[in-house]
Amino acid sequence: MTSQEAAETRLREMLGSEVRVTLSDGRIVNGAFECIDQGMNAIVRDKKIGLVMVPGIHVAKFEVEAKDQGSKATAEAAPAETPAPAPVQQEE
Repeated sequence: MTSQEAAETRLREMLGSEVRVTLSDGRIVNGAFECIDQGMNAIVRDKKIGLVMVPGIHVAKFEVEAKDQGSKATAEAAPAETPAPAPVQQEE
């Protein structure tokens, strides 16, 4: 199994788990982990406000409550960098 496949399997196992997402500005979103895309944008179902889309660029910490023991697994994000725009080529 490649590291990519292992990461995808791990993410699938976390779906539906209770998570705590700390944003780059210090705000915290708690709820059920619904999905994530290739840009690391996460969807969390918050009990009070419904679905929340958390842009991956603003995730500072992602904590998952383990389903079986109440322990937590934490992943801290490195400071996100905005990708540079692709150069535009002019036709001659």
